[in-house]
Amino acid sequence: MTQKLVSVITPCYNADKYIAKLLDSVLGQTYDRIEMIIVDDGSTDSSAEIIKSYSAKFKKRGFNLEYVYQKNQGQSGAINAALKMVKGDYLVWPDADDYYSSNETIEKLVHSLDTSDDSVGMSRVELSVVDESGKEISEHVTQADDRYKTNLFESCLFEYGSTFWGAAGGYMIKMSHFDKVSPRRDIYTERSIGQNWQLCLPVLYEYKCLTVGEKLYTIVARRNSHSRRGVNRVAREKSYYRTIQQTLNRIDMPSRYRRYLLSKTKYRIQTIINKYTLKSRNKARFRVKRGVKLILPYGVVMFHKRRKR
Repeated sequence: MTQKLVSVITPCYNADKYIAKLLDSVLGQTYDRIEMIIVDDGSTDSSAEIIKSYSAKFKKRGFNLEYVYQKNQGQSGAINAALKMVKGDYLVWPDADDYYSSNETIEKLVHSLDTSDDSVGMSRVELSVVDESGKEISEHVTQADDRYKTNLFESCLFEYGSTFWGAAGGYMIKMSHFDKVSPRRDIYTERSIGQNWQLCLPVLYEYKCLTVGEKLYTIVARRNSHSRRGVNRVAREKSYYRTIQQTLNRIDMPSRYRRYLLSKTKYRIQTIINKYTLKSRNKARFRVKRGVKLILPYGVVMFHKRRKR
């Protein structure tokens, strides 16, 4: 029986220090039918040269590697472009600075979907999070009560980071199911935002997600990641809301339920913004007070303190 084709799509922006590890981890997979599409989102480093140098290695392995360059449109824009090129039966989308920590990751994800019924649209593995030196700093694993939880739609919206975690490469989608919920293969894009909500939410609303209970994918936590550069916290949270809003608007669901989801999402995001704003104001006040103490003579500061008393 012929194996189903797995499509690996990856956005890349100035990842020349990391992309080779991802490429090597794909080459090392025990699964034999893989195509990889890398969309270079306007890199100015040596990412292109490194990716192209792997073309012969992929061909020798029996895999196809396709490199596409586009002007910078953000991570979700790169994924959106790659979706139109996917030929596979199954889809994974690892970030350029992450990697598969087991040679059997794709094989185990495929097996979980191959042996599932049509009610299942996705599968996922558990995750390790490491710093740039490779030291594990955290993990994302399912607790005993959640190991067999398959309805993850609201978890994706409201429990991001606990029951549902936002690691791009840890998920695999059945493209037949994705095409039913997103027939144009077009997701909402915004320069500062990734793609997980746009890919996962439409599938999770209609289908179940299985969990392979092993840590088989690794996230590299770095400050200059593609999704973090040049965006402050308030702007990012507002982008999150727009992304969720636009994605939910594309899902065929009762309008009352959509309003409930958006209301709850807006409240959660506004709470985060309020906390961040208050924290920023307190920091600003502290800096002003410290500056006044440094600039004004000590006696003048003490005089004002006495007058307030």
